[in-house]
Amino acid sequence: MELNGKFLECLNPHDMRIAMRALGVLKGDKIVLSSEADMDRCYDFVVHDFRNSTGSNLIDLYVEKKSDVSGVEKEIIDASLASKSSLFTIVNVDPYTHTLELADLIGGGRERQGAGYGVQFKSCIESPTHVQSYHQF
Repeated sequence: MELNGKFLECLNPHDMRIAMRALGVLKGDKIVLSSEADMDRCYDFVVHDFRNSTGSNLIDLYVEKKSDVSGVEKEIIDASLASKSSLFTIVNVDPYTHTLELADLIGGGRERQGAGYGVQFKSCIESPTHVQSYHQF
């Protein structure tokens, strides 16, 4: 079974209802989605962003349930647990250090993101108007 399915096995029906209500897709006792993209957004929210009454997301629950994860699954889980969802705006682009300075519009604070973005970052530098459009969001 894929890791995505394993995460969903940790979801209880009560938490599913709360998460779907928060997304505005629960109509009575039915989840109403207008497209496959909506289903993808719901999945991402339920797995990564929704926190149950104990403050855990589905990945946390999966790790608690199955502590002997190794290999690629462990890498995916570690990366997922280290990531965060937010809304960022680009504050500064430094072509010399290949870094972006980002402002977190939801959680506050600033972050520097470096060379790991490689090609995307290089294409931004070559097109200053493209970078400018990011500032407008």
